[in-house]
Amino acid sequence: QRVTIGAFDTTGQLVASAIVRLEQTPEEHRANIAGQVHPDYRRRGMGGFLMKWSESQGRALLAQCPSDRAASGRWRGN
Repeated sequence: QRVTIGAFDTTGQLVASAIVRLEQTPEEHRANIAGQVHPDYRRRGMGGFLMKWSESQGRALLAQCPSDRAASGRWRGN
Protein backbone atom coordinates (compact mmCIF):
# COMPACT_ATOMS: atom_id res chain seq x y z
CA GLN A 1 0.00 0.00 0.00
CA ARG A 2 1.07 3.57 -0.56
CA VAL A 3 -0.28 7.10 -0.41
CA THR A 4 1.11 10.21 -2.09
CA ILE A 5 0.66 13.97 -2.01
CA GLY A 6 1.96 16.77 -4.23
CA ALA A 7 2.08 20.56 -4.19
CA PHE A 8 1.95 22.55 -7.42
CA ASP A 9 2.76 26.16 -8.26
CA THR A 10 0.41 28.45 -10.17
CA THR A 11 1.72 27.14 -13.50
CA GLY A 12 0.96 23.54 -12.57
CA GLN A 13 4.58 22.52 -11.95
CA LEU A 14 5.14 20.03 -9.15
CA VAL A 15 7.23 21.75 -6.45
CA ALA A 16 6.90 19.37 -3.49
CA SER A 17 5.83 15.80 -2.90
CA ALA A 18 5.79 12.97 -0.41
CA ILE A 19 5.07 9.26 -0.52
CA VAL A 20 4.32 6.87 2.31
CA ARG A 21 4.81 3.21 1.45
CA LEU A 22 3.93 0.27 3.67
CA GLU A 23 6.42 -2.60 3.60
CA GLN A 24 5.94 -5.89 5.36
CA THR A 25 8.77 -8.25 6.22
CA PRO A 26 8.65 -11.42 8.31
CA GLU A 27 9.98 -9.37 11.24
CA GLU A 28 8.01 -6.12 11.01
CA HIS A 29 5.55 -3.78 9.34
CA ARG A 30 7.34 -0.61 8.22
CA ALA A 31 6.06 2.73 6.93
CA ASN A 32 8.74 4.30 4.72
CA ILE A 33 8.36 8.02 4.06
CA ALA A 34 10.13 9.95 1.30
CA GLY A 35 9.66 13.59 0.46
CA GLN A 36 11.17 16.51 -1.37
CA VAL A 37 10.69 20.22 -1.88
CA HIS A 38 12.17 22.09 -4.85
CA PRO A 39 14.97 24.39 -3.64
CA ASP A 40 13.16 27.53 -4.88
CA TYR A 41 10.16 26.67 -2.66
CA ARG A 42 11.92 25.78 0.59
CA ARG A 43 11.53 27.73 3.85
CA ARG A 44 7.79 28.21 3.21
CA GLY A 45 6.43 25.49 5.47
CA MET A 46 5.80 22.89 2.77
CA GLY A 47 8.37 20.44 4.11
CA GLY A 48 6.95 20.65 7.62
CA PHE A 49 3.44 20.12 6.31
CA LEU A 50 4.54 17.15 4.21
CA MET A 51 6.33 15.62 7.19
CA LYS A 52 3.29 15.94 9.47
CA TRP A 53 0.99 14.60 6.76
CA SER A 54 3.34 11.69 6.04
CA GLU A 55 3.70 10.74 9.71
CA SER A 56 -0.08 10.76 10.08
CA GLN A 57 -0.54 8.61 6.98
CA GLY A 58 2.21 6.23 8.10
CA ARG A 59 0.57 5.77 11.49
CA ALA A 60 -2.79 5.15 9.82
CA LEU A 61 -1.30 2.50 7.52
CA LEU A 62 0.49 0.79 10.43
CA ALA A 63 -2.70 0.83 12.53
CA GLN A 64 -4.38 -1.33 9.88
CA CYS A 65 -1.67 -4.01 10.11
CA PRO A 66 -2.13 -7.11 12.24
CA SER A 67 -0.30 -6.96 15.57
CA ASP A 68 1.76 -10.10 14.88
CA ARG A 69 4.96 -8.10 14.16
CA ALA A 70 6.71 -4.95 15.29
CA ALA A 71 5.80 -1.68 13.55
CA SER A 72 8.20 1.15 12.70
CA GLY A 73 8.60 4.23 10.52
CA ARG A 74 11.50 5.68 8.55
CA TRP A 75 11.97 9.08 6.84
CA ARG A 76 14.12 10.00 3.85
CA GLY A 77 14.04 13.39 2.18
CA ASN A 78 15.89 16.31 0.72
